[in-house]
Amino acid sequence: MDILQTFEIFLRAPLSILREGFIQIMHIETPSVSGVSNSSIGVDFVKNKTQVTVVNNKKVYTLLKMATYKANQKMLAQQKSQKLIGVK
Repeated sequence: MDILQTFEIFLRAPLSILREGFIQIMHIETPSVSGVSNSSIGVDFVKNKTQVTVVNNKKVYTLLKMATYKANQKMLAQQKSQKLIGVK
């Protein structure tokens, strides 16, 4: 399975929470201690907002941002096509 598909599946999974709320993806770089930098990913849900925090892993952050962007573009295209054909 393609890694981008994995993140797209992640974004589709608990979608009642993710679709109805705002998704914010953050990247934090911290200085390494003795040459070792620990990476982590955290997800927090606060009211209608989902925040994904990626620490010390620029590649994962970029993949999540790309998957989110693609999902948003797909949703906008669907909304636009529904408006053109008059579906509500």
